[in-house]
Amino acid sequence: YDFEMEKLWSCGLTDSVSFVSDIELHTKFSSHQTVPSCVTAIRLADSLSEQNRYLEAIQHYQMAIRQMKSAHNPTARDGGGQTEEERMKDNDIRLRLATCQYKMKHYKSAIETLEEIFKHPKGNCPVKATALCAALHHRFGRNRIAAKYYKDVVRQCPLAVEAINGLLQIGVKSSEILSLIPPDILTKHSWLSVWVEATEQMELCQFKGAVTLLQSLPEKSIESPELIAQLGHSQWMAGQLDDAGRSFHKACCLNPHIISHMDSYAHLLFIDGNTSELQKVATAMLQASEQHCESWVALAYLSYSLEKKTRALYFSQKACSLSDTNVEAIILKGFLLHKFKKPQEAVVQYREAVRFSPGHFYANEGLVLCLLECQNKRSAELVALSMLKTVGHTARAHMVIIQYYDCM
Repeated sequence: YDFEMEKLWSCGLTDSVSFVSDIELHTKFSSHQTVPSCVTAIRLADSLSEQNRYLEAIQHYQMAIRQMKSAHNPTARDGGGQTEEERMKDNDIRLRLATCQYKMKHYKSAIETLEEIFKHPKGNCPVKATALCAALHHRFGRNRIAAKYYKDVVRQCPLAVEAINGLLQIGVKSSEILSLIPPDILTKHSWLSVWVEATEQMELCQFKGAVTLLQSLPEKSIESPELIAQLGHSQWMAGQLDDAGRSFHKACCLNPHIISHMDSYAHLLFIDGNTSELQKVATAMLQASEQHCESWVALAYLSYSLEKKTRALYFSQKACSLSDTNVEAIILKGFLLHKFKKPQEAVVQYREAVRFSPGHFYANEGLVLCLLECQNKRSAELVALSMLKTVGHTARAHMVIIQYYDCM
């Protein structure tokens, strides 16, 4: 039976796997039949996960782990009766379970599942498990633990940009991060050190510094759509809107289905009133992926431009449900709530956006305007002064101050 199930799985017939496995698991077997092994539960869970049916997948992964435990030496504790091969298999299943729990936003359960993997230091812990554990601790503000796991990921995979981004977000200096990366890797990938330093400048709200660093990259590197999009995002944050528009447009020309930072481009096109280009970008993004919140941000801006305001709010909520840390999605929702005459609800969104991106002009501007509309003048003044302190005496910071005094 296991052979038949593995054959279906190896052939990519996930619907067949979930259908047959479900029947086999829930059939009362006669005396001459064999009860399916944990392979059945595992493959059913795998197929459900492939179909984004994470809650059901969680149940069957947990069933598989229970079956695997009962198959080990019942007198052994903490996995002591497992062979190295069995432990690796057990860790792999737990990682898949934790991934589904993460997708379902069961974050505490995911951490508990991952901790079972890290109980055995001699075991072979997958890098993906380390990365996921880092992201979860980061989410809960446990920065010291998160930094430890992120550093482990970078040591094993020096090009793991998610881990590097995580370290920069929690305040680890670029020099310390670069010291974790072997010199031959830095030499081979000449763009890497510049990218790390530019990303650090973005985290420090030194947007013009990030622009200068990215522009210093060799011409061959700057032909990468991803790097061009990041340059466009840096210019957008620095208030260099014309330059940002050109960079974003170039990235789209090189890769029409690029996702990275295209939510910022959609915001820029909306401000410019360029509905035809916004429609092209939103369409291309949705064709590329419906699972990225950036696509729904672009579609929301397009809907609002076409006077479909209720639909725009729905799409903004969809974007936030896909990623509750995407700043452009949160700003968009705040903007729409403000337009729907709900300034107090908009304040909540804008505050969250400022928390994630203290130097974002539109987050601060929106928050100041909504606070003033709610007659909370003191809080509005503090927000304006806080942005000035965060980004320095820039034109945009002064614009927020001017917005405050104009509305007084």
